[in-house]
Amino acid sequence: MKQDEKGKIINKFQKLTPIKNAKLKMYDDALNFVFENNDIKNVAISGPYSAGKSSIIESYKLKSTDKRYLHISLAHFPETQSENSSIEETTQIYSNNSSKDNAILEGKILNQLIHQIKQNKIPQTKFKVKQKIKPKKIAFSSIIFTIFLMLVYYIYSFNRWSSFVPTLKETWLKNTLMWTTSNITLLFSGLVCFLIVGLATHFLIILQKNKNILKRLKLQGNEIEIFEEKDDSFFDKYLNEVLYLFEHSNADVIVFEDIDRFNANEIFEKLREINTLVNNKKFEGNKPPIRFFYLLRDDIFTSKDRTKFFDFILPIIPVIDGSNSYDQLIDHFKEGGIFD
Repeated sequence: MKQDEKGKIINKFQKLTPIKNAKLKMYDDALNFVFENNDIKNVAISGPYSAGKSSIIESYKLKSTDKRYLHISLAHFPETQSENSSIEETTQIYSNNSSKDNAILEGKILNQLIHQIKQNKIPQTKFKVKQKIKPKKIAFSSIIFTIFLMLVYYIYSFNRWSSFVPTLKETWLKNTLMWTTSNITLLFSGLVCFLIVGLATHFLIILQKNKNILKRLKLQGNEIEIFEEKDDSFFDKYLNEVLYLFEHSNADVIVFEDIDRFNANEIFEKLREINTLVNNKKFEGNKPPIRFFYLLRDDIFTSKDRTKFFDFILPIIPVIDGSNSYDQLIDHFKEGGIFD
């Protein structure tokens, strides 16, 4: 057993999180190949659970600092799954709830996506993250609004104010306020009011464009829809929203982890469609494509479906399997100082 200088036993623990110093070797060349070919957009990194897929990605991220990664982790475990459940039983559990799982998946993807994108980058999205409003911003808006009200009242009461100031008995106060009775001051006040109204109108137009806060007007009992696209179906609106988020994510790679646990293959079709549509827009601007990396188990698709859906498949060989688990266990014993 290992002990410190005071004789206290030092315990050695092993964490279960992905490591960032994995030896990439051939995986490095394979991932470099992916980024050298712009027609590779959907990449499967396959292997059994705990094979080291996440560790490979995390280690590659350290050496490719010029690329921005977004991670969407979709870990999901059925409540009815027991320790003795077989793969077939687990698959059956997922399949029986496919429609529910698809809705959960879409919600999870959107939820994690918007929380990783700065809100000023996606002002037009309908999905919002609650943020604390800065007190300075509230104070500034309050001051501007108060100044506007004071100037409006000043302009409205200018004639009475101009007659009132000369009647003041205190000479110093009268001399201090005489400049407010000038027509130049009145003109300047009007210009400031117009400027504030112009800025407020500009802000409201941007707010209407981004948030669509005004949808209907009611005039004499008749309801009029404004800024409403009647031809858009619900799915079209939903798809446009998703495309907007992915397009403005500023990510080079979006990594989907554990999406196969839901056993809902329909989500792959939707994500591939999204990837194609987003990259079609980026192709028009001659920009590098957004790549989707899927960390999956080996048996998620049949051979035909795998080659049809993915542009590149990188299999991960497990670090520990049945042939070397004994040696790995002995190494951990030795590292922890408890082998003897």
